[in-house]
Amino acid sequence: MNYAYIEALQQQGKHVDAASMLNEQLKNYSRDARFHALQAKSYASMGKRLLQHQSQAEVYVLQGSLPAAIEQLQLAQKSGDAIFISSPA
Repeated sequence: MNYAYIEALQQQGKHVDAASMLNEQLKNYSRDARFHALQAKSYASMGKRLLQHQSQAEVYVLQGSLPAAIEQLQLAQKSGDAIFISSPA
């Protein structure tokens, strides 16, 4: 796994590069809570609150903490940096 490399990118402030690498890693390791946590950290540093909360929700789901995951998704919905479109009734 590439945890150390991703963490090094984050420490250097290269969060866009880290997020890109994390997206690739998560295609193969979607159930890796550590990758999701690192992704949440990069998104937070980039000011992408919606994506940060979604990634943190994934961490909580994988850890079996559904109430915490729901809370993160509610925060994502209120983040203000995304548009949610309701489907027609």
